[in-house]
Amino acid sequence: MFFNIDLSSLLLSSAAFNVVMICVLVHTRIYHRTYPGFSVWIAAVVSNVVGQLALVYFHADTTSWPAAFGATFVVGMPILGWYGLRLFMNQAPGPWAIGLILCVTFGIITIVSVQSETLHFRRLMVTLTGFVFCALAFRDIRLHLSNFISGGLGLMQVSLIATCLVLALRAAAILWSWGDVTSNYPLEDSRNTWAVLCLTSIRILWVFSFVMLTQQRLELELIKEQRKTQALAQKLQHHNSSLLQDSRSDALTGLVNRRGFDESLALIWNKHKTEHCPLALLMIDVDHFKLFNDTYGHVAGDECLRRVGMVLTSIISESEHVACRYGGEEFTLLLQQTNDQQAQVIAKEVLQQIETIRCPFPVSPTTGSNLSVSIGVYSPTPHAGLSPEGLIQKADEALYQAKRSGRNRQFMANNR
Repeated sequence: MFFNIDLSSLLLSSAAFNVVMICVLVHTRIYHRTYPGFSVWIAAVVSNVVGQLALVYFHADTTSWPAAFGATFVVGMPILGWYGLRLFMNQAPGPWAIGLILCVTFGIITIVSVQSETLHFRRLMVTLTGFVFCALAFRDIRLHLSNFISGGLGLMQVSLIATCLVLALRAAAILWSWGDVTSNYPLEDSRNTWAVLCLTSIRILWVFSFVMLTQQRLELELIKEQRKTQALAQKLQHHNSSLLQDSRSDALTGLVNRRGFDESLALIWNKHKTEHCPLALLMIDVDHFKLFNDTYGHVAGDECLRRVGMVLTSIISESEHVACRYGGEEFTLLLQQTNDQQAQVIAKEVLQQIETIRCPFPVSPTTGSNLSVSIGVYSPTPHAGLSPEGLIQKADEALYQAKRSGRNRQFMANNR
């Protein structure tokens, strides 16, 4: 029958189970990443084994001080288990505090047990001490543990609730039989057998909970690290995109620079060559810009270049055309799917818009009043006999022809 189990054998079996659990915890500690408090949990199970063996060896049905002191190690498991949990949550009291708690608890239980004529005081104090620290652990789990793990609290909470329930029933049984001095809860007492068997089963849940908490926290930290890595990767990607954008942009005007122009031209050229669409290039040069710089200074010259860039940007806004500062005072407009008539219309608009910008140039040999530009226009349909370099050369030749013709004008290169 269940209530006729030899309690001494049950304690030895429980100690053997705990030794196996210690091996599991030690293996986890050695070969896996653990957190503060895990070593204390191992010590908690060791303390319980010591207490169980002491109850058998020193005959727990006596009030001798070795039996009383050995029995106090049983409460080491809930105390150290609670302390390990606090360490796990980075909220533990100092080592001196837990040392003081253990010394005071062990001392009081030992002294009261030796001076008492019955075992009721010792067993009640051991039971209540275990109940208090299990309740504290349950409270801490409810309040704080969700900050450290993403789930898996159920097993630990169930094991603590079951432990508190068993200890409460055991305390009630002790108080109920307080007047029966002769019973003295011998080892073979059926109520002790029931309590020890239940607590032994629950302790196995405790050990698995220790391992699960460690695994859950590791998984949560891995998730957090992955999120940090992803955020860092996104930040790095954004930074690289910014660097790439900066490397393709002109710092003064905000237009595409020479590198960006070369990259865009290669892509656009291949696209128009495949689709047999016309492509126009406008080479634009500020007239007498060296004279402007020498007369008004480089700061004024830079400001006028910015305004030329703004004009080109406004003309090609909301289109796939590309405006570029080709170098110095030279600019380009790369116009997609644009024939020669359309290119000339845009070139004329550029000339008109440049006249309206606020860059007075009274000493200009060309206009005598404002800044002006000359434009070379070339609008072929890309084919095998023409290269992007040939496009640039033709537009550049047209630009110099516009300059030789008096500046402040456009010149259309022959498409042949």
